[in-house]
Amino acid sequence: MIKSLEKNLIVFNDNINDNNAYMLIEHGHCIVIDPSSYGQTIESYINEHKLIFDGILLTHGHFDHIESANELMTKFKVNAYCHKSDEIVVNKYNCADMMSNPNFKPLSDSYIYFNQKELKIKNFKLEVLFTPGHTAGSVCYHYQHYFFTGDTIFYDSVGRWDLPTGNQKQLFDSIKKFMNVVKHDNLILPGHCQHYETYNNVEKANLYITHFKGAN
Repeated sequence: MIKSLEKNLIVFNDNINDNNAYMLIEHGHCIVIDPSSYGQTIESYINEHKLIFDGILLTHGHFDHIESANELMTKFKVNAYCHKSDEIVVNKYNCADMMSNPNFKPLSDSYIYFNQKELKIKNFKLEVLFTPGHTAGSVCYHYQHYFFTGDTIFYDSVGRWDLPTGNQKQLFDSIKKFMNVVKHDNLILPGHCQHYETYNNVEKANLYITHFKGAN
């Protein structure tokens, strides 16, 4: 499935893990958040619409989110940006072996590991919210009224914390941090599931957010 959620926002979703890959488009340029397994589809979309591809942003380093990053980085000569704390996830704990691809190796020279609260890639400037817990370096990206939450926050739940570098306390602290900065009209764009809702709706559906809101 390729769907235009808004004028400058495309979502790709059609694999067995229900992964979402997102494309932001501005002035003929684009970036992709978590390309997952959709490399060929993303490449075709870029070529069909004559877009200039500026780079890949990762919410975290698990295989189901970075699977086609190698392909896209090689084809378009772009970099993938990931939080510094997830470097070990990308290179050692990406869980590719759990997903039937034990021979997967990331193109380490094409990854850029950052540790700042803002990321600027050509035409795109995004705020970075550091949200460890699902992995040590999980982040959410804030752009305009969009919040790309990866596997930190879903429509009605949150990410698991039992994989390497995961941590339940950190995840719960990250959820509370997110709740303090998100606005009700922000569009929440998770790493899985085809629910693309404003935070006003997510706040009502997400049992963890409901719990933490009630605990305040």
